[in-house]
Amino acid sequence: MKKKFVLTLALVLLVVVGLSAATPLTVSGSFKAGYKLSFATTNAIAGVNKAAEGDMDAVVAITGDFWKVSLSGTPVFDATMAASAEIYMDKALAAQGMDMGDLTLKMAIGNKKDLGGLSAYTNSRDALAGLKMASGFVGAYPASVTVGYGKLVTVLVGADPVSFVDQKLDVVAGIPALAKNNAIVLSAKSEPVEGVTAAVAYTNVDANSAKGAIAGSVAVDVAKLAGIEDFGLTASAYDVFLLSGDVNKLYVELKGSYDKISAWTEYRIVNKVNDMKLSASYSGIENVGLSAFVELNDITKVVASSTKVGGGVTYTMGGVKYALDADYASGSKTFTMSPTVKISF
Repeated sequence: MKKKFVLTLALVLLVVVGLSAATPLTVSGSFKAGYKLSFATTNAIAGVNKAAEGDMDAVVAITGDFWKVSLSGTPVFDATMAASAEIYMDKALAAQGMDMGDLTLKMAIGNKKDLGGLSAYTNSRDALAGLKMASGFVGAYPASVTVGYGKLVTVLVGADPVSFVDQKLDVVAGIPALAKNNAIVLSAKSEPVEGVTAAVAYTNVDANSAKGAIAGSVAVDVAKLAGIEDFGLTASAYDVFLLSGDVNKLYVELKGSYDKISAWTEYRIVNKVNDMKLSASYSGIENVGLSAFVELNDITKVVASSTKVGGGVTYTMGGVKYALDADYASGSKTFTMSPTVKISF
């Protein structure tokens, strides 16, 4: 699968290079690869756990004047390469002489596994298990339309059209296709006041809830509202309620920055478990990045839970970022080292 992906990616890049002479295109993306080495300590003896040899991620975006095509490879390439396209209808119509004003119109289609609603959450941890429309039919092939009017309001409507046509029964789950496969997502986002953004979303069939889910999020740029320029400070929250089982997930994040120092902390309540992570980074040394974090898996049982501490260092040279991250989990008594390289273009 790895060879197939690399060959496909190389072919795409060759085609793009050939077209770029006649068509104004922008190619951007990144490639990241590395290894994960875990050392578990038992009776003062350290051994290597081959739980995960390594991950590889590749993302390529090809952007034209009126569209954008995104290609991405999943970690370790254990699935088909994902491809999706966005078509900026407002720009195309404007080029045809239609004055769109503050109105924006975008269409999207692709083989995504799911489709989430609009969100205002800052999500620095990148571990948000939020609302996801379950397009669980024929390889998950949803489409969406997004309409916006300046910063006042943006509305997204998404669905998997194929699921509306086929009315077969899900034999395994025993749920009629009408209830399981006819998945839609409705979402809206607004910035009514400069520095305050809010969003809501609904899906009738969530990836984690056959009865659907409702989500709401808000972000407040405290520094912007207070007119402070020396440092940044943003507070945001995200809440999703799964209608099956009455499960609620709450995420709260506080993010700040001053000069070359940035930090964030996230508090989560997921499945009645309260956890927290604090992260800080420093970029005051040329080409060098330093970071550290503390992660509490259950703050109600700090002693018994697996507390994790770690840090990392990066060095950028010749457009390549070399990184070495390390962490120690007290609960499992496991020390992990993760050397990686990342190329961005």
